[in-house]
Amino acid sequence: MSKSKKEGGGSLVIWCCGICSKQLKSESQQIGCDGQCGKWYHARCVKIDAKSYRKLAADSNSKWFCSQCKDSPKQPSEVAQAIQQIRSEVEGNAPIKVDLPDPETKSTTVNEAVWGTLKGAEISNALNEVYRNVVTWKKNLFKVPTGKAGQDFIEEVTKLLGFYLSGSHFESYAMTMVMIMFPLLLQKPSQKSKSKDHSKRLAERLLLWKSGEILTLLRQCIKIQERLKSPKADENHHEKIFVRLMLQGKVSAALRWVGSQRSGLLEINNEVVSHLKEKHPAPGEVHFEALLKGPAEPFEDVIFDSIDAEVIHKTAKTISGAAGPSGADAEIWKQILCSKQFKKKPEELCATIAELAKKLSCCVVNPEHLRSYT
Repeated sequence: MSKSKKEGGGSLVIWCCGICSKQLKSESQQIGCDGQCGKWYHARCVKIDAKSYRKLAADSNSKWFCSQCKDSPKQPSEVAQAIQQIRSEVEGNAPIKVDLPDPETKSTTVNEAVWGTLKGAEISNALNEVYRNVVTWKKNLFKVPTGKAGQDFIEEVTKLLGFYLSGSHFESYAMTMVMIMFPLLLQKPSQKSKSKDHSKRLAERLLLWKSGEILTLLRQCIKIQERLKSPKADENHHEKIFVRLMLQGKVSAALRWVGSQRSGLLEINNEVVSHLKEKHPAPGEVHFEALLKGPAEPFEDVIFDSIDAEVIHKTAKTISGAAGPSGADAEIWKQILCSKQFKKKPEELCATIAELAKKLSCCVVNPEHLRSYT
């Protein structure tokens, strides 16, 4: 909800709206939720008109609840109470003496999350189990098929990112769900499968996904991974192809080839650690001129306002590179962000990613929620 920046030896506390993630400036109309979340919002973002805002502001005993908390206006959580205390002390120029809970402490709203047959901690356990498996898989994804199944897939990605942005019950899970979605739902059933088969499979898997049956999807994908052919006997086969493509000047194709041959993470053991130590260069001498000097200059959040759907769309057209743990390389992201065959879905996804970029640029976020990307 807030972040601090050093400025002239003091501390400047910045508060961000729970809807748009932009800074809550002193001159703007803003309101805090008295419910479980304790978040603050621009009045306009929660559709409170000027008359209603003045009425609420004039009554010191009035209470207001956001859409998430209004159905169950419980006492504010420990995090919410800490936020409210910090804000009142900052605005009153009082010294701040509040110890926030450990970042790993999850609020009760997380335990209220329901995904099909899964609830609270069951969701977390299932996601962790799937993630531990997918990061070791060989890349075996089909392109997102056009038609309804493909549009539904992009819509689901957009919805999950929206969960993270809005601070819903799924905020702590959403980014991991996006990460595992690609390898679970786009896993190619066989080496000879066609686009028609992919559309059918994707539609079936989406139904299982929305029902929270991710462990069923995991078992299916494990069987597919077990059937994948082993590499050719020539242990230098992959390197030869990579070198040939580079010599031909096909850098992007070479990078895609490296990504397509990803065989997952190695298990950490003494042998692997020993090899890594051999390959890691010795630390070099520190050169003073290469170090940053002095306090970091403050910046205004307004510089990120130009990030919008159009910027994300243009950027996506130029990206290239291999895949990370999700298995989705630049070509897959370019397809779901730029293709006109999915109607309005790519535009909606671009707009959501733009808001995500602004949130990560302007607000302090819980690093645990982004753990699957680190």
